[in-house]
Amino acid sequence: MAMKPVLAIAIIKVVQRAYFSDAYGRVTLSVLRWLRRGLVAPDVTRMGNPNQQAAGEVQQIKIAEVIRHPEYREGSRHHDIALLRLEAKVEHYEKDVLIGTTDTRVLLTPASRHIEPKYTHAMAEIHFGYYSNTQECYGLIIDEDTVLTLAQCTTKYGKRALYVMYLNNERNTVVKHYNHPGYREGQLHNDIGILKVRMHFTFFGLFVPQCIWHGDELPEGKVEQTGSGRRDLNYFSLHDKSVDVFEPQSTQLIVRAEVIPFDNCSYPEEYSTNSSKGLTEEHLCFGNEPYLVPETCDQTRGGPIGGTLTKFNRTYRYAYALNLFGRDCGFGWPAVGVRLATHASWLKSILLPEYRKDSGSLHFFHSDLEENDTCRNVDGTNGLCVNVTRCPKVRYEFSVNRRVAFCSTANIVCCPYENMLNATSLAGRELDGCEDRYKEDRARTSKQLLETGPIEDDFPHLMKRKILTFTLHPNTTLIAVS
Repeated sequence: MAMKPVLAIAIIKVVQRAYFSDAYGRVTLSVLRWLRRGLVAPDVTRMGNPNQQAAGEVQQIKIAEVIRHPEYREGSRHHDIALLRLEAKVEHYEKDVLIGTTDTRVLLTPASRHIEPKYTHAMAEIHFGYYSNTQECYGLIIDEDTVLTLAQCTTKYGKRALYVMYLNNERNTVVKHYNHPGYREGQLHNDIGILKVRMHFTFFGLFVPQCIWHGDELPEGKVEQTGSGRRDLNYFSLHDKSVDVFEPQSTQLIVRAEVIPFDNCSYPEEYSTNSSKGLTEEHLCFGNEPYLVPETCDQTRGGPIGGTLTKFNRTYRYAYALNLFGRDCGFGWPAVGVRLATHASWLKSILLPEYRKDSGSLHFFHSDLEENDTCRNVDGTNGLCVNVTRCPKVRYEFSVNRRVAFCSTANIVCCPYENMLNATSLAGRELDGCEDRYKEDRARTSKQLLETGPIEDDFPHLMKRKILTFTLHPNTTLIAVS
């Protein structure tokens, strides 16, 4: 008995390439008889990597029916498309999601898939005041009033960025635009910019700024990039059932990709004209080997590429780069981002107005730490993230251009416990500053006191006292007098 043709349909140009509506990737289709070779229709398809045929990665399925476009004419390039209805379902699963098989079903897990529908809270859409049916530019929120993006995304078609959208429908007006001085319109070098917004972002829960990775080397060989694609093409079926949902709406995605060395980074030719210098140290190449169905995933231009790290027993998300160019989120062809570490000096010149390029000092930013979090100073000692007004020592060291450590913003610094002013009251600040003032007075008057003889002789109204201080809590000091 003949098998009933299934609804797994391959859409092909009448040559060798095919796109599957119910599989993860674009695959190469070989037929025993091509449609262009006479009038005999093809009868078998082979799908998969031909180099892995011995490993069982090539499927051969009979074709039940060939459906040409009704207006196609032999020799014409118009309407050159056909449908192949197959006799069996196309079963193509990524190794990372395949757990095993039984007699009746395939066992899958979504935990290790390359693409996951997931919202990036720190990513903002950039709008220019004109209508567009696609979102062209994105940026990364890195501070209470700062969005980091590509230089090409601060201005589009002669219009400057007007506002950013975040958390789905929140809007914030852009008031300042900065481009890297080495950027030239249309080129893919020094393509980095900054937008300053009018209202401060209010951070809460998962909505927090991402940290900027300053290291020359990435912490691992895999990255997570942001993308967007059709919901129905990113639906994950836990069982080997056909996906028959129709949801063409766009959704945000997180894509896991491998870092690719420059000598293996063969990105699409169409981007070569705008990259006259080729890839340099400011670029990051990444991707995955399988191809994708079109519209499954498109890069969020200006969106973050990064990963997570655990510090102080907490997990933080770091941004290594921004999406620059590529096709299908780096599937099939590698994609490229612009690394943030290579532009750290320029970023500091904008974000830290008093930063001096020739100073030789280096300021450390722990933007993943919030006020009252435990932190580590540049000398390795522990401290607490507090407002700079509570830490005169750090404020002074910054003013004389010494190394200091900042926390979430330029106003929150990592302060050594012993140099922290009490924030509870004016009396508390008086007590915390007592010891320093005592040292100053003693240095100023000790010589005079010693020259006039014993203290008891010249100052009979003074008493000797031993003062002991005990730090019970960063904000609590116990003073004992004997």
